[in-house]
Amino acid sequence: MTIKINPQQSRKINALIRQLCCNCVNGNCLLLDDGEEHNCVQLISKYGVYCNYFKNAVLPADKELFADVMKTCNEKHCRICGKVFIPKSKNQRYCTE
Repeated sequence: MTIKINPQQSRKINALIRQLCCNCVNGNCLLLDDGEEHNCVQLISKYGVYCNYFKNAVLPADKELFADVMKTCNEKHCRICGKVFIPKSKNQRYCTE
């Protein structure tokens, strides 16, 4: 699942990667290393969180950014009343009210 982010979040995420991600060396990802250098997928992404390692291991280090990014991915709009709600399952389309 791709988590959508805005440009401000993207800048904060890139700074966090450069500072804390142990798999990012000189802008290259060690997890993708197959003998050739590969750019860090998350550093070149401007519109979403694509790296599961980053999402699970690095992003939680910045609690404020983590809450901001995860909040946007969990919200849905009720198809009946239009209210914003947090679904209990991925297929939930309606709020409980």
